[in-house]
Amino acid sequence: PCLWYASKLKLARELHAMLGGMDDSYTCGGNVKVVWTPQSKEEGPGFQVNMRSCEDVAAWAVLRQVLHGGNFGPVIHRKFQMYGVVMFGMFLAMPTVQALGSFYTDPGDGTKVIHVDVKILSILRMLLLAVPILVQVRIAYTVNQYTGYQVQAIFRMQRANMALSASLRGRGVDAEEQADKLDRCQALLGSVADEIRSSEDSSPMRVLGLVANPGVVVSIVSILTSIMVLEVRELGIVPFLS
Repeated sequence: PCLWYASKLKLARELHAMLGGMDDSYTCGGNVKVVWTPQSKEEGPGFQVNMRSCEDVAAWAVLRQVLHGGNFGPVIHRKFQMYGVVMFGMFLAMPTVQALGSFYTDPGDGTKVIHVDVKILSILRMLLLAVPILVQVRIAYTVNQYTGYQVQAIFRMQRANMALSASLRGRGVDAEEQADKLDRCQALLGSVADEIRSSEDSSPMRVLGLVANPGVVVSIVSILTSIMVLEVRELGIVPFLS
């Protein structure tokens, strides 16, 4: 699943690069790149859409509708959600049952029913499963952020088209025709931007059936911390939890 989410991030970046998006939006809050660049430096800037052509804008909008986020491979996306929920629930249930069972002792000799080595192994399994899930949340959240990056690039081009159209008015018949084309393209850009904003709620990237955002990470970390506190309390490693 992590590799599949990474491929979705690559698609989102390539779609954004077609709009002439800035390289800063390829990073997540800093200078650390999450995944490889769409093109190498030897390949040049790559294909970019002519944002002053209605045909190119409509073609890019259709391409994004098919490839961006949850629109591409929705069946696989839902399968990953189902598999992730089942496996995560199973790996959470095992340490939870063991943590609760550790409160009970054998009536015969007073020893613990669940031994320490079993508890440690259960904690390690839970943490190892949580790491790839957190990675999926991080990548999926980045893919969802590209919705805002794309809208920003479209608004930037709308502003440029509006300024150019205003400057062409009153300069002859040919200039008036070109200005009319820019106005039609500007209206199309506006409708594409509205469609992109609506896709934030209709087809976002999800992890464990939840929309990928920092709140999912907080929930997962809170659940893991609660289980680990129960386990550590019974192990007696931390004095104030014993």
